[in-house]
Amino acid sequence: MKNLLVAYYSQTGQLKEIVTHFVKQWSEFYTIDFTEIKSDQYHFPMTYKQFFDVFPETVLKQPCKIHFEIEKEDYDTVILGFQPWFLYPSRPFNSFLQSEALKKAIRNKPVILVIDARNSWRNSLNEVIIEIEKHGGIIKGIFVFREISKNRTGFISLCYWLFTGKKKSPFKLLPAAGISQEIIDKADIYGVEALKALTEPERIYTVIPPVNKEFTSIGYERYAVNKYLEWAEYISKNNYKHRRSKLLFFRIWILITLFVLSPLIAKKNRKTN
Repeated sequence: MKNLLVAYYSQTGQLKEIVTHFVKQWSEFYTIDFTEIKSDQYHFPMTYKQFFDVFPETVLKQPCKIHFEIEKEDYDTVILGFQPWFLYPSRPFNSFLQSEALKKAIRNKPVILVIDARNSWRNSLNEVIIEIEKHGGIIKGIFVFREISKNRTGFISLCYWLFTGKKKSPFKLLPAAGISQEIIDKADIYGVEALKALTEPERIYTVIPPVNKEFTSIGYERYAVNKYLEWAEYISKNNYKHRRSKLLFFRIWILITLFVLSPLIAKKNRKTN
């Protein structure tokens, strides 16, 4: 049988559940090794301060200490699972991307990407694609598992989940955070599509569920990515001098942007699209 490596970083455990279902039907053709990327630096649940404290190093793609085990020397196919943090690949996963072990595993091998996202993943995906292809990986499929909640209420639900560890909010007006269990349970359907993609000349790109009008516009995401980079450079300036105060200013800015500016930018982009 062929060998499959499934490597992922899952802060909440949701992505772990997704990739486990995703490869359920691969076991007929592959011996599957799961590699979970772990970091002692980041925990779940997390505090409000910890949530924003990951921001500058994530955006600036600065590696952190991680630990993982890859069992075999060689694999026929590699599946990588990740989620965005502040529109960039999470810091532990980005650290894994920079590891020699990952570079060796993907060289000249087909790679399937599985993404666990809220409603903005394109920039983090582009960052990962650049790294994979730079090191010789051949991307055959991209599968984005996403929420269906609106931008602002979804953000509040996400924060509640990250701070309490509970996906379902006690407030009736707020949707449950994360990917719906129904979508997670059916991930093996898309895993079969990924399996077929290995023999196709074109890569598959699937967003689950399909994009709807609540999806974050390309214009707003580009705006946010540019601003995040400016903020990260500002916070890191002079070796992160006055870090705490600068992060406070950033928290104020992001809340104003999310609840005041983002509806205006989204409306403008709908008119121009």
